[in-house]
Amino acid sequence: MDHALDVLSQRFLGGIKRGSYSHAYFVSSPDTERSENLIRRAAALLCTGDERRDISSYADFWNINCAEATIDDIRQMQAELPMRTFSDGMRVVFLKDAQLLDEKKQNTLLKTLEEPPEGTVIFLSGTESGVLPTIRSRCTKLRLPQMNDEDILNALILEGFDRQCAEKYAPYADGSMSRARRLCSDGKAAQLCDNAEMFIKAILKSEMPFDSVKAFSKDRQSARNSAEYMLAYMRKMLENAVENGGLTDDGFTISIIGDIIKLLTETLERIDMKYGIGAAFDRLIASTAQIIAAQPLD
Repeated sequence: MDHALDVLSQRFLGGIKRGSYSHAYFVSSPDTERSENLIRRAAALLCTGDERRDISSYADFWNINCAEATIDDIRQMQAELPMRTFSDGMRVVFLKDAQLLDEKKQNTLLKTLEEPPEGTVIFLSGTESGVLPTIRSRCTKLRLPQMNDEDILNALILEGFDRQCAEKYAPYADGSMSRARRLCSDGKAAQLCDNAEMFIKAILKSEMPFDSVKAFSKDRQSARNSAEYMLAYMRKMLENAVENGGLTDDGFTISIIGDIIKLLTETLERIDMKYGIGAAFDRLIASTAQIIAAQPLD
């Protein structure tokens, strides 16, 4: 999988070296570390001509964390973009985790993405879910290849993580090595994952764990991570059903699992679009109960 990423990276960076690049890119990956590394290499190449340069403190590289950015931050960035660069060269703007911008902030960005000032390249990173189609359509898309569970498991073990921990959490990493490391080293992250697993198991048993929603409602990122962990659990169930000829060990059909995966995907979209977190999970509980009731287990 690293080979696939290397090939994509070299083609992309090679185009920049030849002077062939777009005014805006959306780099899509569940692994923020991988997307950020590529964007920083591209920014260094555009700004300094050397992709190996550390441009963290480079004046014409603007790094905006969308988890913290306000509407005023976006407007200030737009107002300052036409100004002359410090180096008289290229300016690069990096909007990290663009899916965390609400709809109003994303709409504010549209004009800038359509017609950025000359000599400016804008990079957005994140997941496509939660980023408006109008934003995505104005960017050249780069979808980074994901690591599979086995790749992540082996990489964790090579980095010295406990095998039992690696085996438990690799399937919940969703192709993200940085998330896998966090799950194996951060007790709070691991607990959130464990809580999400218990939550989805309770729903599948036709329980109504509305009180448990509070554990996921502390902030939007925790809610999003929790929904992604639930999705990973359901995908494991789907693999089990396929291997067993259409049924899981617990008797769930592929059809039921597919419908619940769709519900979880919709839950993620609601969280990304700033839908009420508690309401999103309450709806998930009720809708899943309806699906299970309407499709009795064999």
